[in-house]
Amino acid sequence: MRRMALWLAATIAHCGLTVFWVRTFGARRMDQDDLAFHSAVIGLGSLQAILHVAAFSVGLSLGRGLAGLAVVHLAAAVVLAVRRRRARVAPPRRGETPLAAALETRALSAAGGIVVAALAVQWALASASSLRVTGADAAHYHVPYAVNIALGANPFGLPATPHLYPMGTSVLAAWFILPFRDPLLVDLANLLPFLLAWTAILRIVRDATGRSGTAWGPWLALGLFAVPLFRHSLLVSADLFYASAFLAINALLLGVAVRMRMNRVDVISLGLAAGMLVSTKVTGIFSAVALAAVYGAAVLVRTRLERRRFEWRGVPVATVAAAAALAVAAGGVWLIRNWWNFGSPLAPSGLAFLGLEIFPGEKYGETRYYLSVLKDVRDTPGYSLASRAWYWAGIWIGRWFVVAGLLALVPVAGAVAARLRGRSLDDAQRARLIFTVASAALIAAHLVLLVGVPWSSLEWTDGFALRYALPCVTLYGLAAFAAVLPGLTGSRRLRSGAAVAVVALSVGWYVAHQAVPAGAPEETLARLTPAGVALGLAVCAAGYGATRLRWRPITWAAAALVAAAAVAAYSAHATRSDTRLVRSAEAELDRLVACSTCDGIGVGDRRRAYLALLAYERTRGAACPGRRVFTTSRWDTPLDLQSVRVENQVFDVRGQAFAPRLLERDRPGTRACDYVIAARAALDTTNGVPLVRMLQEQRRLESVAEAGAYVVFAAR
Repeated sequence: MRRMALWLAATIAHCGLTVFWVRTFGARRMDQDDLAFHSAVIGLGSLQAILHVAAFSVGLSLGRGLAGLAVVHLAAAVVLAVRRRRARVAPPRRGETPLAAALETRALSAAGGIVVAALAVQWALASASSLRVTGADAAHYHVPYAVNIALGANPFGLPATPHLYPMGTSVLAAWFILPFRDPLLVDLANLLPFLLAWTAILRIVRDATGRSGTAWGPWLALGLFAVPLFRHSLLVSADLFYASAFLAINALLLGVAVRMRMNRVDVISLGLAAGMLVSTKVTGIFSAVALAAVYGAAVLVRTRLERRRFEWRGVPVATVAAAAALAVAAGGVWLIRNWWNFGSPLAPSGLAFLGLEIFPGEKYGETRYYLSVLKDVRDTPGYSLASRAWYWAGIWIGRWFVVAGLLALVPVAGAVAARLRGRSLDDAQRARLIFTVASAALIAAHLVLLVGVPWSSLEWTDGFALRYALPCVTLYGLAAFAAVLPGLTGSRRLRSGAAVAVVALSVGWYVAHQAVPAGAPEETLARLTPAGVALGLAVCAAGYGATRLRWRPITWAAAALVAAAAVAAYSAHATRSDTRLVRSAEAELDRLVACSTCDGIGVGDRRRAYLALLAYERTRGAACPGRRVFTTSRWDTPLDLQSVRVENQVFDVRGQAFAPRLLERDRPGTRACDYVIAARAALDTTNGVPLVRMLQEQRRLESVAEAGAYVVFAAR
């Protein structure tokens, strides 16, 4: 329990201190929307940077992660002390941020805070209820990569699976594996991207409507996360993190285009968000370029049409350089890894321009018919893309959502009408127009790209490929909400009625649609439950009470006491759950190992290979607290080669991964308990298996077990 409590206390302290640093170093009059948003971006981005620096250098561990957090916050404290000494001024007083707001705005903000706290509390409780790994592609490569990273494997070495994509999501998941060294809390990792997406939505609502984001944004967020496509994204996978980082950059650039200026906090947040975006998916690079191009064009158009200058004189070159370094640390290093190891930052894809190969690898056009939308259109007689997209959208998004999104045309029509009448646009109309047009351009660009991307087939995935367009779906809903919100809140009387209606409708809709088909209720994340709401209300009340105390030392002590109580309660709950689940799983594993050669034990050949490996060790009386297993054939489920408490590093050694340069770092046989698993069918061919053949020639390989189609070798 101590290890878990230390990890949780450090994670919570990192989040709380990040809020303090953003308030301290940010603009003097930062409102709640900016504070929440920048705290989320910088908090998650800096955590990712610390984890990436450790993983890509000395190897990640709990101690190194904690040391990295301590160093970062100690450095921030030193900078603050030096700055105050030089300025010779007192620290800023509480209450400098503008707090005057209408009663319904304050009430909506408080209700929104309680809702997000309730969702977070329930998420944490549900994450600690099972050792199962679910989520899109989680068991195939996200969690296997996370396990290797949590066990100290360097990403510059052999890959965990044949998927060479950036694995920033796995780095975050590795941090959540470290407390118990098992997958109990792995689904809790996505809570941080969820909160990032939540705050980005609040910020976009504020900038696109001129209304308080903390007041009106949560109810749109609830509506979006009740959509089936979003519900499935809550489990550990790259989809939610990708969408969250995309929305964060969109929120930053929208604010820049609306205000026509950029400050230092914007630059730092932009660097961290960009690093996170390119580390989640290969398409993250395209998304980053598209976002920069669209909003850059918006700024350029405004400078030409309005004769207005873009202000960034308050941003020194050192800040820009720091933001670039943070972008690399927060996830951009995966592009360097792919370039260094496999010849292309986009590996396994390449890049060509005007017939000139810039990076080797698969070109976009070469794979456009591999399980893609284009393949459906080409190979299915009479295939109607529009009707099939409408059908699958009805299942995963809702036809009502598609129709309601057409409300986004309202600000465009209003702007056209104003121009025809010779009227100029006010600031709010201009912001909505910029956001709507930019969103339309971004959605169109991504849809054109995705129709030719492998695995995008709607038919082959039963429509689930729509998850690749999750940022587009969010922008679509945001644009519609931004179009109607100003009209609903135009007058005081109308605003009060709209507040009640929006809260009731969004909460009711969310509760009615928060279940996930085929998912156990106790494992379903982000549900609004009576217990969760009560705990969320208690957390908010305790936090609010602590911050209202007049003497700062007492405030800090009260906040620390509240956090300590939460840490103790959740650590005890998670530890009890983990002990019970691990004990049951280990008993089942012992039963299977004792009968690894029996028929009808209910496991496939891949799991049987691992059972045979364990049986071999027990026969020899070998003690292996950790193993390295090298797979030389297709292995879709690397977690079959794991113990209950993940102890084994699994490496894929075939294709591009079988390279002498990559094998130098992790050569089989250089450590105790190294194993190689090969398919019998491949061994019996003329060419054989390159790694097996190489080690056999060096007389460093011994066949120790067979399991169906696979042969297990011990490397010495």
